[in-house]
Amino acid sequence: MNFDLSKFEKNLKERDKNQKPSDQCGIANVVRHIWDHDPISSINFDSFSISDAKYALEAMEVIELGDIGEEETFLCDPKNPFVIHREIESVVYGLFHSKNKIYTSDEVEFFI
Repeated sequence: MNFDLSKFEKNLKERDKNQKPSDQCGIANVVRHIWDHDPISSINFDSFSISDAKYALEAMEVIELGDIGEEETFLCDPKNPFVIHREIESVVYGLFHSKNKIYTSDEVEFFI
């Protein structure tokens, strides 16, 4: 049996174009609730599915705890949802506490 590499590559490209981005909102909600240690009473369980929760828990299990000198640090994949959440939270925190903020004018400007 001969394997046609060009046909295989063409099929891969077609499938890549047809894939829609998956909805990650449920996973993000689970990660946020875990990260923020939200009380159960404040969690909207309709905002995520059981598969979202399982995915987040599996992502949490693969986070490794490493010992670098005197400190313990988490080492993990930058595509891990917990790392992504921490990075976004760090950026928002940095922007909020930035001393070089540029504030917009209250006046509405019209360009014609």
